[in-house]
Amino acid sequence: MQNKRPIINPTFPECPIRNVLAYDCNGFAIAVILTLGDRKEATIEDLLMFYPEISKHKLSIVLEYLMEDGIISADNLKYHLSNKGESLLPILKKLSDWIIENKLKR
Repeated sequence: MQNKRPIINPTFPECPIRNVLAYDCNGFAIAVILTLGDRKEATIEDLLMFYPEISKHKLSIVLEYLMEDGIISADNLKYHLSNKGESLLPILKKLSDWIIENKLKR
């Protein structure tokens, strides 16, 4: 599958850290990963119900990028975390907890 993602930072287009942060750690991608970690699986309709502020088109792009990077996979129109996604989950949970904790202290 050819990567169709736009280049976010033309100075470092191949930097793996920037790519992960730009695509796999945006707010909706993190929300999808955390949701799949809690629910174990979800359809795109389930995810749209949880996150009504995202369009189906944008969510489809997020899911496509997460699948390209091997973080999620799909069976019978249900998405779930891959082994790689499961290994990322505790890191994102800690990050989410940190964000919530520090936002509340402002």
